Amino acid sequence: MAAIIAVGMTVAACGYSGPKDVTGAPTLQSAAASLGCTDLKPMSQPTMFASAEGSRRYQGRSVDLATFASDTLRRNWEKIATQFAPLIKDGPGWAAVQG
Repeated sequence: MAAIIAVGMTVAACGYSGPKDVTGAPTLQSAAASLGCTDLKPMSQPTMFASAEGSRRYQGRSVDLATFASDTLRRNWEKIATQFAPLIKDGPGWAAVQG
């Protein structure tokens, strides 16, 4: 039983541990740093499911980067967003699609 609890705690610890906003999502700046882009331009109103969203050029492409308070919200956003644009990369609490 103790081994199962230890495994569960280890898995839980693998989530995002950087700066978070008031919703519990990674800050947009820390997600941009994880992706490797700078000078992100925040959107005033994020799209569905997102806590924050911004855009920037990344490896020669326009990218929309969004942060999420939970993996469920991220997965739901990805299901819809990828119907319109390819997923570039995602991580704990954030995702980026081609803009």
